[in-house]
Amino acid sequence: MGTIIIPQYRLDEATTRYCFIESLDKIGLLRYIKEVIIKDKTKAEALTIFNYPYAAIEEILSNAVYHRSYQVSEPITVRITPENIEITSFPGFDRSISDESIANYSIRARVYRNRRIGDFLKELHLIEGRNTGFPNAIKALRENGSELLTFDMDENRSYLSVTIPVHSYFLKKKEQTDKKAAYEKKITDALKDKPLTLTELASAMSYKGITKKLTNTVNDMLARNILEKTAGKGNINKLKIK
Repeated sequence: MGTIIIPQYRLDEATTRYCFIESLDKIGLLRYIKEVIIKDKTKAEALTIFNYPYAAIEEILSNAVYHRSYQVSEPITVRITPENIEITSFPGFDRSISDESIANYSIRARVYRNRRIGDFLKELHLIEGRNTGFPNAIKALRENGSELLTFDMDENRSYLSVTIPVHSYFLKKKEQTDKKAAYEKKITDALKDKPLTLTELASAMSYKGITKKLTNTVNDMLARNILEKTAGKGNINKLKIK
């Protein structure tokens, strides 16, 4: 879906304060967040789930801005795919945080790289305080029913990539969309050379007869103007690609 770059700004107070607000706004987090309401007949309240909980993205992104090195020229990158959001910053976790602590999500920094920036982010209500970023992100993911974060670093901890997985509901939805697109392509491939009746189309797709799935899909493709009907011999309607 794309990659977003957060550039590095000089660290005078006025520029820093303005550019942090601008950078976070430019990313437009809300346009990547989708929600779905699931109604359960056995429960009074409907369940609302998000593909990515906003609080988790905001916490991890703010953490990247807070803990990045401003002596390293590499920018923070946000890579967005249908499966996950990956936020990469430089360097990685401080050595005071052990590998075991990282694996257990017990991430408490004892060294703060940019205290002044942390104060700015706190004033902007982008963070609550020290050592709250990852716990808040994990809490938001758990409350949403999402899988937890994954971390990637090299041996020297020169970078940190934090991956936020999409909620499994939206992954299943994408799989369904992909299957639908593949089935529609099979139909258009069969109609590529010449118009066919629905019966002929079923035969071209190796069906013994017209299936409910084929009928529903063809009707949907007609409604979306992907296919159209044309009169054949004996005034019999045939299907063709529009």
